[in-house]
Amino acid sequence: MQSLACSSISDGIVLLDGSLTSGTPDNPTAYLEGLLANSRERGNTVIAFSKDTRLCYSGRKITRLLEKATPPCMLNIDRLVGPQFPSTPVRLLGRVYVAKIARQGLTFRVDIDRRLQEEEAHRAMGRLIGSDLVEQGYPETLRLAHILSTFTASEVLAVQRHLKITYGLRLAPRMSFRRALFGPYGTSTEAS
Repeated sequence: MQSLACSSISDGIVLLDGSLTSGTPDNPTAYLEGLLANSRERGNTVIAFSKDTRLCYSGRKITRLLEKATPPCMLNIDRLVGPQFPSTPVRLLGRVYVAKIARQGLTFRVDIDRRLQEEEAHRAMGRLIGSDLVEQGYPETLRLAHILSTFTASEVLAVQRHLKITYGLRLAPRMSFRRALFGPYGTSTEAS
């Protein structure tokens, strides 16, 4: 879906959930570099929002750096966190910021394509704030994408039933460790 968005949009903003950190199992370097190159060719700006980050500076989570700041504001912390990845296969393909873009909103780690000039990155964030609802400090477009890409319990059951009827598949029940260990006292949200 990310590749499709980057190749079908021109001169726009492509929002991603997470970061532009490559070299991890869920973000292989070749894939992320290709995604960014494709976006640049089409004149797009890639902005990635992280709801949670493990990056710290001076022993504090980076998202706490703007706790008392008046939004909208964006702090470039790339030089502060970059040295945390000196010789590892993990690479920061985006310039790392901390952003608080709504009054009652939360603070997020925001990565913007490293190859963009700083001024272009600021303009892109300004365009995003001006064109999308960001009441809690998180773009509404990205929030809706999360909602629409998650299956409800009913949808999961419908897909399972379709597979069972169409292909004759038999679903194996998932083992509940709580129920196995604690018997009837092992209540949890897991299906039994």
